Amino acid sequence: MQSRQRKLHNTSSFEDRIIINVCGDRYETHRTTLELYPNTLLGNRKRRKFYYDKTHNEYFFDR
Repeated sequence: MQSRQRKLHNTSSFEDRIIINVCGDRYETHRTTLELYPNTLLGNRKRRKFYYDKTHNEYFFDR
């Protein structure tokens, strides 16, 4: 049972993961962390989707 719970937790954590690429420097965080700040660019799903790169599965920002 504990092993199954661990697998479920790891799966949800992976799906919640977000990669942010700022001029080639890559950072990893969780969607739930960003959504704690809904009034920011990264915390707002609609605002950040403009920066999503489907090819690399990451959000890209060029300074």
